[in-house]
Amino acid sequence: MGGYSVSDNAPAPFEATALAPAPPPHDHLVLLMLECLMIVAVVMVLILFLGSLRKQTSNRVLKLFLFIIKLSTPSFISYCLGLMTKMNVSDWVVWDLFPIWGVLLVAVLGSCGTVSAFKLDDTERGLAALGLMCLHIYFMLSVILYNVDSLKIGIPLAFLELLMLHRVYQRAKSLNFASKNNSNYGVARITRVIQDYMKTEVQNCSQNPSRMHEYPYLVVGRPLTRSEPCRYYCFEAYEAEIVTVEKVWQCEGELLTKRDVDGRIKDTCLSFALFWTLLRRYAGYPLPELSSPELKVEAWKFVRCWLMPDSSSATCEGTFRVIEEELSFLYDYFYTNNFTFYYDNFWWMFSQPIIVAVYIWFAMTYLLNKAKEHTQEHNIYDVATTYGFLVTKIFMCVLLGYESAQIIVFAVITSWFTMECVCIYVRKHNRPRLKYTRRSIEKLCSLAVRLRMKPWKRKLGQYSLLHSHAHVPIHHSILRLLNFQFLSMPELGLKESKSIKVSQAMKAAVVRHFQSSEPWKLTNGKSSLHKYGVLTDFYQACGLETDVQTILVWHIATTYCELAQQNDHTDNDHVTVATSLSRYCAYLVGFAPELLPDPPNISTDMLHGVILHANKIFKGCTTMNTKFETMKAMTNTAEFNTADPILTKGIWLGNSLVNRMMQSNNGPLWQMLEELWVELLLYIAPSDNVAAHIRHLANGSEFITHLWALLTHAGFLSRECTT
Repeated sequence: MGGYSVSDNAPAPFEATALAPAPPPHDHLVLLMLECLMIVAVVMVLILFLGSLRKQTSNRVLKLFLFIIKLSTPSFISYCLGLMTKMNVSDWVVWDLFPIWGVLLVAVLGSCGTVSAFKLDDTERGLAALGLMCLHIYFMLSVILYNVDSLKIGIPLAFLELLMLHRVYQRAKSLNFASKNNSNYGVARITRVIQDYMKTEVQNCSQNPSRMHEYPYLVVGRPLTRSEPCRYYCFEAYEAEIVTVEKVWQCEGELLTKRDVDGRIKDTCLSFALFWTLLRRYAGYPLPELSSPELKVEAWKFVRCWLMPDSSSATCEGTFRVIEEELSFLYDYFYTNNFTFYYDNFWWMFSQPIIVAVYIWFAMTYLLNKAKEHTQEHNIYDVATTYGFLVTKIFMCVLLGYESAQIIVFAVITSWFTMECVCIYVRKHNRPRLKYTRRSIEKLCSLAVRLRMKPWKRKLGQYSLLHSHAHVPIHHSILRLLNFQFLSMPELGLKESKSIKVSQAMKAAVVRHFQSSEPWKLTNGKSSLHKYGVLTDFYQACGLETDVQTILVWHIATTYCELAQQNDHTDNDHVTVATSLSRYCAYLVGFAPELLPDPPNISTDMLHGVILHANKIFKGCTTMNTKFETMKAMTNTAEFNTADPILTKGIWLGNSLVNRMMQSNNGPLWQMLEELWVELLLYIAPSDNVAAHIRHLANGSEFITHLWALLTHAGFLSRECTT
């Protein structure tokens, strides 16, 4: 048998007349090594718990640790189990500890499944890892059944292993839900019901909705909805079980009236309804609610009139809160098991951690009693065995806390539990017999909404080309020295600046510009130039061949203006917003080109060309002041020349902006640049590359993804819709 072997001559474990022989020196060292590995496993569990915060932070160290744990856990557990099977166990205490350690290690492997995927591609190729988990569980079950004599410890341990099998099932189901290729449980199948509903409702809804509940958005129709495969589309459901935006807004229960003064609970329901729109886009369905120009205008009015009726601070916060929650649902669908818990009506979300906690507590109590008996009978303790008991207790307590905390994390950090409670409340709030259930839901949801953490990091990446063009990464030099040509070499001149917080001024600028725009029309800065009367002078700077060229030229020009007037604009919101958005757009070109309209390789090549040109022009310049003097000496050209390099165009544009608007005390210059960058950012945000935005959700999301989602609901699905 491939389990643990005990010498036939070993003394009986409960024999009080003789002490158990000490393990050989080699086995003693292996035991100490196993105890150290158990401590490492405890640390892994604690880091895994922080995996729930992955979308709220941009900390690369945490994400690196999570990725390493995810990648190495199966091999780590295999190694530990191999060490256990090699030992010639002669001490009954260690004999009892090994199966417990093995089960707890497999529990760590099951805990990794709470994060179902680290990358979007994992959703298509995660079954191999699940098969390995099943092999580990089978191995530990065989060890427990054939080598553990005591039923008091064998039954709970075996039951824990069976619960781990359900963890495997949950993770497999989550991966199938997120798969694009699975025809039974994939994204297309899950969203088919929503698609059918929208096709039906678009034909019946008001042509000119004047109230929020008149928009045909389905909050939830699961699980009593289905689509018939024999027809192109069909929607059937019990009307009483369907929850729509209309039902939520018209519900007169206390939860959605007195307890929701600031509208956060309703906003969560709206976010969930809008989340299905993005999911249908990823599945490849055409959106029937945006199938005609008239419907697109109504979609624009929906965003303009209901999501952002004015530019006040509360409105801006509420608008972006709806989008944040929506993207949080999208993140959970692809990268966690939360949608599986929601789809299964949360039964396992509550029962499984409680059962696991009970059996861990039971096993822990058993160990304490056995340790007490052993001390009373033998009056001697081996040091390694003592540490083994201590490590086991710590391991059990950490796993107990981890499993118990999952319920709190699920109810507070995510909105899935709140959504299910609200849907139950809307369906049954008029039933007098459910008075105490209603009150419980009201208190629980109100508390959860106010304790919920921020759904994303709320920061903008920053990159300044003129500050970082000479940067040479250390690992670039090492790889070049070793002549590792087959490895992907890091780009020169790409040094990310410190991220900044998305301010209220930025949000207000976005809302103001969207309110002043026309339905179904976005421009790349020309409207702002026209507003300030300089469109004729700088028209060509907005008519370049690619959007990346436009971004880089205006980024260089904005940096030039910042250097030229660096002593005249302290604590100015217009300057802060303009320079921050300028550096953010440059950051997108360098670090997230797949989110831009142009092909990523073209964007990267253009940026690399500008960096090489900057290195040549600014050779010997060690400070920004010397670079500015060099740029001033280059501004002898009388007019904008489209044949000039990008860097030259940007320097000319910056100098012309400063000279053209010098007489206005710099105010209109920075107001214009602020509005231009907001306009340009909104112009490049629409995209039909849904997968690229979903991939970036795993890294904390990007601000342009929030604008992309907002513009999707306003009818801007791709670049063709912006003009």
